[in-house]
Amino acid sequence: MASIFNVVGIYGGYLVGVKMLGLGPGVYWGEMENLVDLQDVLDGLYKSFSFGIIVTWVCSYKGFFTGYGAEG
Repeated sequence: MASIFNVVGIYGGYLVGVKMLGLGPGVYWGEMENLVDLQDVLDGLYKSFSFGIIVTWVCSYKGFFTGYGAEG
């Protein structure tokens, strides 16, 4: 899911930079290549993995300790 939002963000930046501000497409992609490092990508993957584990853990804990019946 995070990768979908990353693609949307990159495309949105492209639209703003190229269509609205008048940058050339080559300039946009060239600077993207220069500024985005492998560590940036890995940090995003680590963060999504961590949040996925935490959310799954909390939801499983809450679901396991619910009450009985409709009230629980």
